[in-house]
Amino acid sequence: MAVLLRRRPTLGQRNEDSSGWEFLPAHPIWPGFAINTVFYALVLWLLLAAPFALRRRRRIKRGLCPKCAYDLRGRGGSSGACAECGAAFAGATLR
Repeated sequence: MAVLLRRRPTLGQRNEDSSGWEFLPAHPIWPGFAINTVFYALVLWLLLAAPFALRRRRRIKRGLCPKCAYDLRGRGGSSGACAECGAAFAGATLR
């Protein structure tokens, strides 16, 4: 199904394949729509969420609290929570 837009001028050309009409599709092309949706969602995630995920990873690797960057390496007894902000962390990830 399509919406008829207008008839193109033929300029004297006799083309049997072209009817001279232009159409606008009235429904989405689902495979292309799905691929575009996934692609643009990934681009938005990379722009908006990836910097925070990378910062969290880097903090964990350095032995800091992933939420507030408080140094957790010098703590004697590990209670499983940050002393500064109270965020829970996994003791195994700290080195």
